[in-house]
Amino acid sequence: KAGAIRATLDPLIDMSSEPVEVLRFDARAKEDIVSTEDRQRVTLHPFATWLENTGCQDAQVICEQAEKTSDFPFFETAEPSMISYTYTAPELRIGTVENVTCFNMGIAVNDQMQAIADDFQFPECAALPSGTLAASDQYALLRTDRPTWVAPDDCAAFLDMPIFRNEFYHTVAQYLSRLALLQKKGLLDGHALLMPDNLGGGAYAVLDAMGIDRKRLVLAPSGHNVRLNTALMPSPSFEMRKPQRAEMYALRDLILSRHGAGGPQDKKIYISRRNLNNRILTNEPELEAIARELGYVVVQPETLPFNDQVTLFSQAKVIVGSTGAGLVNMVHAPAGATVVCMTIKDHAIDFWPVMAKDLGHDFAFLAGQSFFPDAPVQVQTFDFRVDPAVFRSVMGAY
Repeated sequence: KAGAIRATLDPLIDMSSEPVEVLRFDARAKEDIVSTEDRQRVTLHPFATWLENTGCQDAQVICEQAEKTSDFPFFETAEPSMISYTYTAPELRIGTVENVTCFNMGIAVNDQMQAIADDFQFPECAALPSGTLAASDQYALLRTDRPTWVAPDDCAAFLDMPIFRNEFYHTVAQYLSRLALLQKKGLLDGHALLMPDNLGGGAYAVLDAMGIDRKRLVLAPSGHNVRLNTALMPSPSFEMRKPQRAEMYALRDLILSRHGAGGPQDKKIYISRRNLNNRILTNEPELEAIARELGYVVVQPETLPFNDQVTLFSQAKVIVGSTGAGLVNMVHAPAGATVVCMTIKDHAIDFWPVMAKDLGHDFAFLAGQSFFPDAPVQVQTFDFRVDPAVFRSVMGAY
């Protein structure tokens, strides 16, 4: 049953060296495989070939590649163990590209069908463009039967990221943090900003908070390939990206400089997902009651206007919540807060501690028990439970 559930959520992916035709299971689009004549093979290339494949002559490095290590406590009981993650924050460049086509907002190629932006080096993330029909670790087969829309010349194009879904984490960490840094450095001055018309995840509220005038936005239509005759484009990251520290600080600086902190940094905040329908913390009402006893404010960020979220989290001393988009609000907290993420042990993935450390916060995982312990990790995280006694002991200590 778990396998069947998974198949309805994401494309099936073949990791063999040769491509195979893979039926796309998509509960919303219900797309079938198109004919062979409507496909083209795209050869994938490592990051080092970005300049060559784009023909970019004026690229400048904004952030050097950075190797980092993060150490933090992991609570399965009241006594923590320690975990260490080592990760790479990719180099960030920006420059003028010419004669580039973006397929369905997920992969960009030159006229020789060489990929200049993609996420297929990490296909296990299932972060594939919705038009992808088959993939391997070397190349992808893409739909080319969509109409082409030609973008205005000399815009700043942000169409290379693979995840433009209605998800706040990916919208902020994979897109808006990078835009914030380039905006802060003045590198986008005089350019319209090209982005997909289905950009979700509260993106417009964040853009407003950053001071980005909506009149500057050019929205590329969904269901189209996008042709860039000439455009300013940042280099891709090739993975479910971990932003550079400078990007996260730029995002926080832009927002807080316009809104200001809401008061002393003394609030303890519990982020509730009680009305959401995935990654369900089955005993959340019990944990909320304990949190209130311990002096925590229980909030559902999605119910608050964005400005109110900024004000509240700018006063945060401690933030705790199960893994999900609400934790992105740590970006509004001044450096020195503590962030605790509740999840199952096998889903203690690194982007939360990476984000927390880059923002100057302390971080910890608090592990729960999955209701699907023998299923794939993505299914395990559908429902889980955190021991109330462990929660009380750990969160009462902050």
